[in-house]
Amino acid sequence: MADYIPPARAEYLIKYYFIKNCTYNKIVAILEKKHNIKTSLSSLKRFLSILGLKRKEFEESDLEDIVYAIVEEVHGAGYNLGYRSPHEKLKTVWELEVKRDTVYLILSIADPEGISDRAARKLRRRQFHSRGSNFAWSMDGYDKLKAFSLPIHGCIDAFSRKILWLEVGTTNNDPRVTAHHYLETVKKLKCVPIMQFCFGLLIKKDLRESKLLWNQHLIRKQSSKGVTHGRPFFMYNPPERFGSKDYRKPVDLDAVDRLLRKYTKEPQLYDPLFAEVAYSLIPELKTPVDADEALQLYKKLLCMINTQLNDEESMARFYHFFNSWGCIFFFF
Repeated sequence: MADYIPPARAEYLIKYYFIKNCTYNKIVAILEKKHNIKTSLSSLKRFLSILGLKRKEFEESDLEDIVYAIVEEVHGAGYNLGYRSPHEKLKTVWELEVKRDTVYLILSIADPEGISDRAARKLRRRQFHSRGSNFAWSMDGYDKLKAFSLPIHGCIDAFSRKILWLEVGTTNNDPRVTAHHYLETVKKLKCVPIMQFCFGLLIKKDLRESKLLWNQHLIRKQSSKGVTHGRPFFMYNPPERFGSKDYRKPVDLDAVDRLLRKYTKEPQLYDPLFAEVAYSLIPELKTPVDADEALQLYKKLLCMINTQLNDEESMARFYHFFNSWGCIFFFF
């Protein structure tokens, strides 16, 4: 095979793996193993030079864009990440060219308390305030008795700390069992919290970004034997570069699809029936892009639903709608 990279395809692939902080040797290995493109280290370096991609000396993105991204992260999900993780996130999520020193300097101005706390190895815990009963429910499993086949699952109202359910059974991991506890409580209390509709997509976005950052972060060399070091994304494929091999076994995809259809249910962020109510109340409703917008949407929906419930005609319409589902919603 010729030592040549097709320019159009190469530009995308090399930029992709370069941004993911692959070493040059890893890029060469991945191109050959995963994309069937064979090239040498010297050819790769020449191609990187043509694309203007450099590791040490490079032109940073606009300072205003960098500051804006860092401030957004400090006031969002990234406020406890230090400066190494935000540096990775600025490159992978925000697609900015920035040096670690620049990130540290801006953070020392935008979040001096955070820099000080992290230097002292103090974790700043997020403050959570529940506005009232049924604003949010918190659930978790208790595994200390699992050794005796007695797993426990419970849920409390975050405002009052009233225990809504506390059950023991054969499992506390099966989502169908958790759903049973949840729906039985909904049936008993005749209410549900509405936060998942307003905040669910934002949390899902943060989880995706966390997954991306974890798979690209550098696991440092450890003294423990048998513990591989490197970046998870590249240790996974190809593992041969780390003295291992891929143990995957072929599967029948049609059989997997049948199992998915017969035995599983695709998760939902919120009940579609509640979405119908929300869009009927606010036809121009737009998906929140940050926590502040989600909070404003929550307050607006709460106010409009309470107004509707205080009106007898609207109350009858709401009752008929929700009763067809077998549950009545009340909001406080």
